[in-house]
Amino acid sequence: MPNVKIYLESDLGGAEAIEFGADQIVLSVGSHWRADGVGRSAWHPLPLSNGVELFTPDDILRGARPTGAVVIFDDDHYYMGAVLAENLAQSGCMVTVVTPASDISAFTVSTLESVRVAKRLHELGVSMVTHQRVIATEDKRVLLEDIRTLATRALPADSLVLVTARLPNATLHEDLLQRQAAGAKIEVARIGDCEAPAAIFAAVYSGHRFAREFDCQGSQFRRERIDLDAQ
Repeated sequence: MPNVKIYLESDLGGAEAIEFGADQIVLSVGSHWRADGVGRSAWHPLPLSNGVELFTPDDILRGARPTGAVVIFDDDHYYMGAVLAENLAQSGCMVTVVTPASDISAFTVSTLESVRVAKRLHELGVSMVTHQRVIATEDKRVLLEDIRTLATRALPADSLVLVTARLPNATLHEDLLQRQAAGAKIEVARIGDCEAPAAIFAAVYSGHRFAREFDCQGSQFRRERIDLDAQ
C-alpha cells in the first residue's frame, strides 16, 4: 500500500518514535521469558544456585547451547517445552522434561497433538516427568516436589531451562507515557504480548481488534452473533 512505510531491524526508543509525527503510536513489542522460576506453580522466585547453569527459551532461540544433562521445567504447558526438548535432544543433550501437569505439553490435549508430542519425545530418548515442580537447584542437582504428595527428589543436571511465565517488554511504553505526561501530543496503546503475554491466537485477535476499533471512538467492531432461537 502506498500509504504504509515499513522499517525493518529498527529498535526504536521513545524519542525516535515521536519523531515520526504520528498522532497514534501502537506498540507490539512482545514479551520475554522469566528467569526466576515464577509461573503457575511458583508465585515467588525460586532459590536457584549457580551450580546449575540457567537458561530461558529466549536464550535457546538466540543460539545458547546447554550441554550434558538438561532439565526443562515446563510450567507453560503448551508447545514451547516440548519443542525445546526435541531441539536439545537432537543436539546431543540428555534431556528430561519436568511438568506439574498430568501430561507433557498438557494444553496439546485440547489441540489433539498430545499423543504425537509424547511419541516424538520418547523416540528421541527424552525422559518425561509429570506431577512434579522445581523448587530449587543445588550443585549439579535440580530439586523437585510432587504436587500431590509433596515428596521431594533430586535430578542430576548440568543445566536448567525455565519455561515458566513471561513479562511484557514495557520499557518503550513507559518511556512514551512519561513523554506524554510531559506534554508530547501522542496517543499510546499496546497490543499482543507487550500488553498481556498469551498464546499466539490471543495476540492475533488483539491486533485485529485494535485495527477494527482504534478509529471508532471506543465502539466495538460488529461481528456475527448466532441466535439459537431464530426461525
